Amino acid sequence: MGQLVRLKDVATIELGSRSYSSGAQLNGHDSAYLGIYPTPSANALRVADAVRAELERLSTRFPDDLTYEVKFDTTSFVAATIKEIGVSLALTMLAVVVVVSLFLQSWRATLIVALAIPVSLVGTFAVLYTLGYSANTLSLFAIILALTMVVDDAIVVVESVETLMAEGQSRTAATALALRQIAGPVIATTLRAAGGICAGGAAAGHRRRAVPSVRGHALYRCHALKPGGADVNARPCAPCCCVRARRIRPPFSAASTAGWTPRATLTPAW
Repeated sequence: MGQLVRLKDVATIELGSRSYSSGAQLNGHDSAYLGIYPTPSANALRVADAVRAELERLSTRFPDDLTYEVKFDTTSFVAATIKEIGVSLALTMLAVVVVVSLFLQSWRATLIVALAIPVSLVGTFAVLYTLGYSANTLSLFAIILALTMVVDDAIVVVESVETLMAEGQSRTAATALALRQIAGPVIATTLRAAGGICAGGAAAGHRRRAVPSVRGHALYRCHALKPGGADVNARPCAPCCCVRARRIRPPFSAASTAGWTPRATLTPAW
């Protein structure tokens, strides 16, 4: 006849941890830790918000002597980076307004250069979304780099058109001639920045032969796409705005300053 063998007859049963190779303490007291890692395609900020909301909901059912704390959250750095992007964008817009207004003395030129920034951002995010790239620390840094290049290129285009229009050419003719004159240097500057970043990614992958370098190449490729995508979207914006919004100024001549009377002339005597 068989006999019923219970677990308590051959073993000690208790509620414990699956593995005792690691442990956690909080303020000197034993605690349980839980790590949550998002999938590669997940939005880290949304995952963090959902986890915090779920913990808040579950905490209402905890015993009186049980609490929870979030001790490490990597999304705080991402949130701070996004905030810095907004600050950098605001400072860039302010610098553009001050510099262009000071040197070109035209609110239309200031508006044209300022419009290139949101146009380039919208175009860049559209390209990245189409290619399947996500917003991360490296891509957000690339946006800041692209903003500086876009502003520089837009100022060069507007200043060149302004100079040609001051010589008596029409808006359309001045814009077309300015693009022919400066298109090569502007494109070369963008390609130099993108090419250097891509070369750095290839070198990094070559040094780490034992580690798959596909991820590194993808990150650097994403970084290189930002200046190029922003520049491609911003370059048509400035010329089109110049054709539509710039006002033709009369050519500079000595007769136009005939009525001017200098208030003082200071000449150092040596």
